[in-house]
Amino acid sequence: MGRREVQLKLKLKNNHKLSLQQQVNVTQLMSDMLENGFSFQESMSFLCLIYESDAELFKQASEKVMESGSITQGVALIGLKKQYIAQLYLSEHHGDLAGAFFRIANQLTDYQKQRKNLIKVLVYPIMLLVFLIGILFLMKFVLLPSMNVEKENQTLAMALINNFPYVFLVLLLIGLLCYGVIVSHRRNHTAIAHYSLLTRLPIVGKLIKLYLTSYMAHEWGKLLAHGIELTGIISIMENEENTLLMQEMGSAFQKSALKGEAMYDVLAACPIFLPGFSLMVRQGERKGKLSEELLMYSNKLWEELLNKIEKLTNYLQPTIFLFVAVMIIAVYAALLLPIYENIEVFT
Repeated sequence: MGRREVQLKLKLKNNHKLSLQQQVNVTQLMSDMLENGFSFQESMSFLCLIYESDAELFKQASEKVMESGSITQGVALIGLKKQYIAQLYLSEHHGDLAGAFFRIANQLTDYQKQRKNLIKVLVYPIMLLVFLIGILFLMKFVLLPSMNVEKENQTLAMALINNFPYVFLVLLLIGLLCYGVIVSHRRNHTAIAHYSLLTRLPIVGKLIKLYLTSYMAHEWGKLLAHGIELTGIISIMENEENTLLMQEMGSAFQKSALKGEAMYDVLAACPIFLPGFSLMVRQGERKGKLSEELLMYSNKLWEELLNKIEKLTNYLQPTIFLFVAVMIIAVYAALLLPIYENIEVFT
């Protein structure tokens, strides 16, 4: 192999990833082919024929699987996020690899749909908001100085416009500070502690709890349905191929098992899951139908999550429009009230 070819492969390995739409198509195709009896290597070869421009990427993924013996290490090269790779890792143990690809394809489709809806809903009000901010800056630095209104005679609207740049700067700094705190917290704390912080946030906290509970319930349900005991599930969770959260939860279950504590007691004490999760596990263990109940519970939570995201998206647009309307009224008040006062004085 020539030097140029080696460099090309390294470049592809480091930089080239599939787009979101390509990931949806590829995971759906993988699910269909595996379901119809294709091996993983045969599926990769077929993808090389369909996606000629990405053939080198799929060849690398296939070679990685051959070298490591792990499907997850190969699929990681195409650009799937860690949470999807973790699902594939778990599927290698419960055996439903085609089902895992199908679920990932559906999740990616839902994510793509929600992102498109969010962009569609927010693009126009955000443009209005940016335009309004520009108008407010223009009034502050151009219009108000030319009006020569003394500070004690300024209306509330004029005072708001006059102080708007400082308010805007403070809000921007607060937003950046909050983002920095969250990033720093993620780097310096465990995954459980970090998600505990996120689940306490207003609005998005409940969504995060729904996602984490649905994800955990589904993976446990799949593993239990294929005859894997709880001790085996804990060992699988602790593997480094999993997400940090899954690894830490596995360690927590391992420690509780050594103390003779039940799994549902650990879940009840963990703030990142919905309270009903521990009750569901306890009830399922008593009935002997834990895997079935976990899978049904997971599907219910996933539907609830999508409905809540859709409702939240629909609320965002009128909220931004309301804010823009209030600011426009303030602008008109700042412009027209001094004019009316001058007219009254003149008459």
